[in-house]
Amino acid sequence: MTSVNRYSEAVPILYSRNIFHFYDPGDIRHFARTILPQRLNTVQSILIDWERVFSIFNKDNTKPKFNLEELKLWCETWAIIGKMEGLIDLKVTLKSHKFEVPRARRIKMCRPMMEIKGLRTFELTIPWNDQTDWDFAEEAPFKIVRGPAPPEER
Repeated sequence: MTSVNRYSEAVPILYSRNIFHFYDPGDIRHFARTILPQRLNTVQSILIDWERVFSIFNKDNTKPKFNLEELKLWCETWAIIGKMEGLIDLKVTLKSHKFEVPRARRIKMCRPMMEIKGLRTFELTIPWNDQTDWDFAEEAPFKIVRGPAPPEER
C-alpha cells in the first residue's frame, strides 16, 4: 500500500514540475493519447523545437499530404495544447531553414496558435537570421523572440 501512496503523490509532481520537450508537433498528439487526461491537464511547461518540414509550411516539400492532412494534424495539435488546463509556459522554437517561408504560410501556421490564451509565457522563437515580416502577429498571444546566432556566426 505504501508504494501505491508514493506513486499517487509523485505522479502530479512528475507532470507539473517538468518541462516536456517535443521535437515534432506530432509528438504532442501521441503524448496526449498515451497519458490519462487528468495527467495531461497537470502539465505546466512545454518546449517545442520544430524543424518545419510540414508541407503546408515548406514550399520545397514535393510530397504534400492528401486532402490537407498536415494542416488538420497541425490544428489538432494546437487544439490539444489549448485544452491543457494546467499549462502556463509554452515556448516554440523554429529551427533555421534554407528557404524563406512565405507570409501566407506563416499566417496559416500561426492561426491555430492565436487561439491559445492565458499563459504566463508563450514565446515563438524565430531563427536569428529570419528576415521575414511577422507584423501580422503583433496582436498575437505569443511574443516573437529572435533566437541567438550560432557560434560560428557571432
